[in-house]
Amino acid sequence: MLILAATKAKPLIDWAALGKVLVISLIFGVGVVAVLSGAIALYSDASDHRGARKAFGTLGAAVGLLAVLGSVVFAVIVMMEK
Repeated sequence: MLILAATKAKPLIDWAALGKVLVISLIFGVGVVAVLSGAIALYSDASDHRGARKAFGTLGAAVGLLAVLGSVVFAVIVMMEK
């Protein structure tokens, strides 16, 4: 009877939820680093040029930085809900 009760117990670790957390963390971690490095590269390229290319690089860098800032705000909101 004791063995039957042990098989119906909830596992200590929810492996499916842990897998989801791992995948989402990997996607956001790599994504944020890629976007930030792209923004830095665009701004670096913009500082060497003039005219439309400088404007495009500066605008792209600003959009990238806003995307990174948005992901940080989103992460904080998600953490505060739990």
